[in-house]
Amino acid sequence: MSPYECQPCDVLVDTVDTVTRPDAPAQAGAPAFPCLKSNNCNEEKKILSGYELKVIYSIQLNVEYLIKRYGLEYCGFLTLTFGDHVTDWREGQRRLHSFMSGWARKRLLEYMCVLEFMKIGRIHYHLLPVLEADIRTGVNFEEIKNGNYKSAGKYLRGLWKELREVLPKYGFGRHELMPIKSNAEGMAKYASKYISKSVGNREHCKGARFVRYSQEWKAASVQFAWNNDNAKLWRTRLSQVAKELDFHAMSDFKIRFGPHWAYFLAPAIMTKKAS
Repeated sequence: MSPYECQPCDVLVDTVDTVTRPDAPAQAGAPAFPCLKSNNCNEEKKILSGYELKVIYSIQLNVEYLIKRYGLEYCGFLTLTFGDHVTDWREGQRRLHSFMSGWARKRLLEYMCVLEFMKIGRIHYHLLPVLEADIRTGVNFEEIKNGNYKSAGKYLRGLWKELREVLPKYGFGRHELMPIKSNAEGMAKYASKYISKSVGNREHCKGARFVRYSQEWKAASVQFAWNNDNAKLWRTRLSQVAKELDFHAMSDFKIRFGPHWAYFLAPAIMTKKAS
């Protein structure tokens, strides 16, 4: 089945393994594969901060950039889960680093990787990998959805086989690697749904690195300001305060008030009356 045709998580337990190994039955009692279109981390909707919204927006831009740069047919969507109950992000990222510096380093041209927490506390990873050959041409997504994997090419089937063999060596369990069904824009919007869950649950793993990029290909970062009324008001009030304090650069605020000056001074700056 395609990762973009999401079913209830209890159904996915019996179906997802056939994507990577069509000739193998589902394992009894296996953990549910993450349902990518539902909120596995927290069913309550969270109000994200300005920084978290920037993270989501920059990732959308980077997803579009990566797919358009290499071509849709060379990009895939890979989800990795652990065979055991891993809740410690440090242990998860240790295994991920081992996998990425081992097998993935030899097979992937570029990648973007996102850490996500499931509702039960377990962690898993979603990757947007750039592969060495076309994995999309000829793939019939409707047939795969119905359990027929004959349309998958030799190269894609080879990757499935390799992943089945190597992932247990790195401490991983179930996985799913599929071509991207939609286009770059659609994939970017889709990715932002589970990314928002991840950045909205930072309290579960303070210090964890939620997003990883290979090398230095990123097209966008979070170093920007929204072009809206609040941003304009902030810049106006901040300029006024800087003038009163005889500051000539943003670094002057950091030197005087510390590295987190904006967080602590924002309420006073935003409520300051214009002179």
